[in-house]
Amino acid sequence: MAEPTGEARPGFFPELQGLQRDAAVLAGRFEAAEAAVSEASGRDPSEKVRVVLAALGRIASVEVDPQWQSRIRPGDLSPTVLAAYQDAGSRRLETWAAEIGRTDIRPGPHDQGSMLGDDAPAAPAEAGSGPADESSHESIRRLWSLLQEATDRLDDVVRAAAARSETVMTGHDPGGHVTASFTGGGELTNLAIDEAWAAEASAREIGTALTAAITDGYAAVDRSAHEATTQWPFPDLDRISGSPTALLATLGLPSMPDTEPKG
Repeated sequence: MAEPTGEARPGFFPELQGLQRDAAVLAGRFEAAEAAVSEASGRDPSEKVRVVLAALGRIASVEVDPQWQSRIRPGDLSPTVLAAYQDAGSRRLETWAAEIGRTDIRPGPHDQGSMLGDDAPAAPAEAGSGPADESSHESIRRLWSLLQEATDRLDDVVRAAAARSETVMTGHDPGGHVTASFTGGGELTNLAIDEAWAAEASAREIGTALTAAITDGYAAVDRSAHEATTQWPFPDLDRISGSPTALLATLGLPSMPDTEPKG
């Protein structure tokens, strides 16, 4: 791969403005979709178990009908809960897709007044059309070096992520009656329930224990993810990708004009 020359493209700012407007509309759609699926729920075929999902499609609560044993045996309680979870996930996905496909979504309030601003003046076509100065060349060389280093280390990151995704993580309720198993990515895969206890416990107690074990499992998944994040090998890339100003500075380009209303 040839090293970049550091020459700036004409019309850089107008093109960036267009991309930002498109991103603002898409962000508005995501915001509306997230609100629409904030409490998706589903039931098993017997309609004796209800699972409520919260953010990121995680289980917020499991509710068991007081008459559940009229349709479900204690030994079948685990697959019944998983069936309700799958139904909730399907409903959440359908709602999400419908919201994303709407055409009447406007940019959300947090997307108004973009970094560039609707009335931000475009950079003159001739600005930056010639060779960049020496500092700009050096900045782009630094960025290119960062990207090269990221490419060299990406295989290690991918292998570590794959290993984590295959790791089985578990959560338990305080009474030790329920064990919830998850993939490293946070997907609930199994519930081991003490059948003798379930046969005698109330529906409320069962729902509370299931919810507690699942919540504990999510906490284990989050701890693993946090450990992986602290070992993330690309802090410099995070810095420039999360800040347009830092990115432009690294590229040796002028900062974008500030058109935010004051006060």
